[in-house]
Amino acid sequence: MKIVKFIIFWVILILLILLSFYSTKVLFAKGYSGEFIGAFLGAFFAAVSVILYEIFLKYRDKEVGRVNDLILYELELNACMRILSDAIFQIEKRTERKDTEQFAAIHHISLEQLVLSFEPITGVRHIGIKNELLSLHGDFSKINTDLSNLMIVYKSNVQMITSSSADMPSKIKQLGILNSGLKKELEYFHGFLKETQDEVVDCVAGIRIITRWDKPSLPKHIYRYFTGWEYDEMGFAIEKKTERDKLLEEIKQVQEQSGKKIDKAKQERLEVQ
Repeated sequence: MKIVKFIIFWVILILLILLSFYSTKVLFAKGYSGEFIGAFLGAFFAAVSVILYEIFLKYRDKEVGRVNDLILYELELNACMRILSDAIFQIEKRTERKDTEQFAAIHHISLEQLVLSFEPITGVRHIGIKNELLSLHGDFSKINTDLSNLMIVYKSNVQMITSSSADMPSKIKQLGILNSGLKKELEYFHGFLKETQDEVVDCVAGIRIITRWDKPSLPKHIYRYFTGWEYDEMGFAIEKKTERDKLLEEIKQVQEQSGKKIDKAKQERLEVQ
């Protein structure tokens, strides 16, 4: 039905153009003043051109805004991937550390706030990407709140144990028990962070595809306006898998380069010492 509307629109437009030429021809044939007709048609087409130009500018700005929002989300999600990777690294290091009868570590995990703009989500056309962004927005809020609260409670208990009048062996034992509970909570967070990280990669891959598909193009957008903004979901799924693999390879390369820089910095520091 939408394609039929699209065809009808162009048929009517072509008929109107042909009717305009025919009317002009008839007027000339009947001897009406050519100058008058020329002036009238010139003014008419100039007015139509200005109106169409203004409509096109508003439309273009709107479509460019949509694409810019997608680019914004790609940048925000890239930053969130870095924060999640850092949090996962910290948790892995903390959970690997073992307490002894003579020593109990006091753990500290810092996490930058995971930020994802909410308002532009409503302007995303692809329902799958929109749902993924909404889901990630909720997950990020949960991670920010829950991990922060967990560390606040942990630090409060550490302060209570260390400031108590108990002897050192008792304090170490209590801290060991507290650390065991913390590590169990962190193991849960580790799994949740890994799952969220995977969802972020999936969402970024999809955003890259939709950004390419939605780049402003007048013929394409006129067609979509009349036929509906329905995406080729089968093609999207195929491209998304390829884009996801490409993205994972990019992440791997960045991590390898970062590792080389860290190793180089450590080596230079050892040489100075």
